[in-house]
Amino acid sequence: MKSRIITATIGIPSVYLTLWLGFPWIWLACCIISSIAILEFYTLLPNNFPIFLKALGVFIINLLVSGDYLLNTSLLNTLSLALILIFILSFLLLVLIVLKNKIINNIEEPFKLKQNFLNSLYTFLGIIYIGIPISLLLLIRKEADGFALLTVLIFGVFATDTFSFVTGKLLGIHKLASTISPNKTWEGAIGGGVLGFISTICLINILDVFDNFKITVSFAFLLVISAQIGDLLESKFKRMAKVKDTSNIIPGHGGMLDRMDSIILSTVIVYPLIKWSIG
Repeated sequence: MKSRIITATIGIPSVYLTLWLGFPWIWLACCIISSIAILEFYTLLPNNFPIFLKALGVFIINLLVSGDYLLNTSLLNTLSLALILIFILSFLLLVLIVLKNKIINNIEEPFKLKQNFLNSLYTFLGIIYIGIPISLLLLIRKEADGFALLTVLIFGVFATDTFSFVTGKLLGIHKLASTISPNKTWEGAIGGGVLGFISTICLINILDVFDNFKITVSFAFLLVISAQIGDLLESKFKRMAKVKDTSNIIPGHGGMLDRMDSIILSTVIVYPLIKWSIG
């Protein structure tokens, strides 16, 4: 608990400062975050997942995050290029490995096309799961009210996560999804949802983000629900990989992906509402 509080004390002002400074600092932060997060995602996969594909995933996710800011390319175009590159290069890598084993090491082995396809799919999945939300965060920051919008989004998620944790610790009895995350309770989810909703409404009004009551309520509701679902989704990934945290890079919070899981889904869910509200 102590390390969690110390990390939050340092981390929250750092996040706020990065959001306020804008480009290029937020872009640099997103490149670092996405690189760490995707490597953590790949650690959840089987141990024989090729290092080459991990490196390719890091390269392409940075290309995706940087596309609109540096290269003036759309997300769709970058994703299309990523998909083509991943399947071509991973297929060539498989051919080279088979030829090396056959010619140099004189080892006969089957041409594992199915495994190669799955590895390529996992590589692309990591890019979509992490790269698209982080790219959308940068697109939001470029809007006229980008700083205020991102502040509400990120700190609304933080409030939901924090209140879920606190109310779960204090009042939690009934398990929410014991097979996915044994420590999560209905009391924590409801407390986090209600208090996160109120916190998000307060942030929206303080920063004067939306001038429409329906949009304000819809945004807050979608944010807190998607934040909790996003947390459960990543917990499911970890459960399948039989690990508690994706890493220990953030003291008291686990890995970068553990800290970003709620933001990832929330960003994708509320982004269309943000675009619609600002015309």
